[in-house]
Amino acid sequence: MPVYSYVTARGRRWLFKVSVRNRQYLRRGFRSRDEARKAEASFLLASGKERRMPLLSEAAEGWLRTHGSQIKGSTLYSLRGKVRNYVLSRLPDLPLDRYAYPMLLSWWEKVCAERIQKKNYVLGILKGIFSFARDFYGVDCMSVVNRLLPYKDFSIRDVRGGRRYLSADEFRRIYAAEEDPYFRLYLLVSFFMGMRISEVRGLQVKCYDGERLYVFQQVQGKSGKGTWELTSLKTRSSSRVYLLPPFLRKAIDAHVEACSLGKESFIFFGRSVRDRRHLEPVSENTLARELRRLSAATGIPFTSHSFRHGEATLLESEGVSVEEIGRYLGHSSGEVTRRHYIHETEKARERIAGLLEEEFGKDFG
Repeated sequence: MPVYSYVTARGRRWLFKVSVRNRQYLRRGFRSRDEARKAEASFLLASGKERRMPLLSEAAEGWLRTHGSQIKGSTLYSLRGKVRNYVLSRLPDLPLDRYAYPMLLSWWEKVCAERIQKKNYVLGILKGIFSFARDFYGVDCMSVVNRLLPYKDFSIRDVRGGRRYLSADEFRRIYAAEEDPYFRLYLLVSFFMGMRISEVRGLQVKCYDGERLYVFQQVQGKSGKGTWELTSLKTRSSSRVYLLPPFLRKAIDAHVEACSLGKESFIFFGRSVRDRRHLEPVSENTLARELRRLSAATGIPFTSHSFRHGEATLLESEGVSVEEIGRYLGHSSGEVTRRHYIHETEKARERIAGLLEEEFGKDFG
């Protein structure tokens, strides 16, 4: 169901064109693509053209087409794979009104029994497909799929070593294991600035004025072979300014001079690209491959996001307030920082154990 955009004095608007019984219809003035598509679906239902019950595969493709316009390309590619692997390949391709609760419950129990991450995300995909069918085809089967309860893990987990952050000592070991100045700078920026990998890839020389680092853009797309896109950050709170410590200024200055970078050059550029002006960002796969090598060399399990967690935990242990840490990391609220990024450190555990020993050791020892 294609829709089209046009520009008016009040901004961008959307329209749809349909043909019913050899007669053309045009409706315009919609404020979004999604609104135009829903109006088109309602029009076709009212005209009697789309009264056939859609198959699961048709509803899934329509949902991907609609939902895909709101997410980046790499996320859509991953989402298509999950729809194919966990929904379309495991459920028969039937008209949507043929799916009874026992059939969907059997599918959901098999998904929950597998060792896959984000099981509830898979359930959300199925609910999204049925929700799309309700809005665009007028098929309301949500009462059936809503009976499926979210997955809950009641197993006993071994929490030993299950940390998602890096301590300062661990970062020193990782930094010492890296010999390439290019990746050494990447490690410094990622850890001490607590930046997301997309934000680090989006850094250009124009984002650095010799003292401050301005974070206002990011690179979307995992590949560095022309499939990337330079975009603004997701939220207004993500835009921030860092006053760099002298050691980090010195490292960036040396890197810019050694690589002869211009204002539009990416600080972390694609090193395999023939263009020596460094106008291509480094690919996410290149960074991930180097981090895996360092993890194997040091024996420390970590990912690029572990730097962000590590910096938040380090700042909190140094007495920085949660609100300040949240603004430093670009969070919308301190609650996000407190709930997901600040972890209990071994020093904190030792301090609490020492206080208990000092207060109650004589009485109960």
